Amino acid sequence: MMAETDIMTEGMNCLTEHLGTLKAEMFVAAIIRENIDYTEWQRAYFDAKSPAEISRKAAQHEKDHPFQGNAVRLSRRLRPEDPDPV
Repeated sequence: MMAETDIMTEGMNCLTEHLGTLKAEMFVAAIIRENIDYTEWQRAYFDAKSPAEISRKAAQHEKDHPFQGNAVRLSRRLRPEDPDPV
């Protein structure tokens, strides 16, 4: 399990990589200043999306960012009675 400081460092590295240093710092400052509740923020975001839109975006993300780890997908079945999607 990662230590909190390691997670914070990784998060800042991610923000800096994608936003640049200045925008990453602005983002963190806005989060602190606005005292944002992340759970409510995400709830509002996802409540505004239809299930179909979320599914499309998730499928596109999976296509654009293929898994690079060592895990093996055992099955995509959602329920035991679903056919195995070999």
